[in-house]
Amino acid sequence: MAKTDKKTYSTAYLQSVKTSPLKVTRVTGAVTGMKASDAVRHLSFCNLKMGSYIKSLILSALSNAENNHNMDIDDLYVEKFDVGKAFTLKRMSARARGRSNRILKRFTNIRVYLAEK
Repeated sequence: MAKTDKKTYSTAYLQSVKTSPLKVTRVTGAVTGMKASDAVRHLSFCNLKMGSYIKSLILSALSNAENNHNMDIDDLYVEKFDVGKAFTLKRMSARARGRSNRILKRFTNIRVYLAEK
């Protein structure tokens, strides 16, 4: 018989962020597994544009945990992130001899899961 461990998660979701999923993964990989308060402190000093977005997303999940799920916010840690593609704007750029190149402007959806230790 398999033991079922039911974890309670607090989540927050951010849709259509104007950056590619690869750039978001760089920031989220650094804070996955950290305590939530340490992750917020770490992201406060991040020089990347996505640092402030991820920080506000974690703070939103902390607020959800406290108000909706009655969790103790001192025991929360960043369980995982779901980073996915949202949509892509397709643009054209003029090149030599009447040709064109395609420019892809990617957008990202991000979801964070916080769990108690």
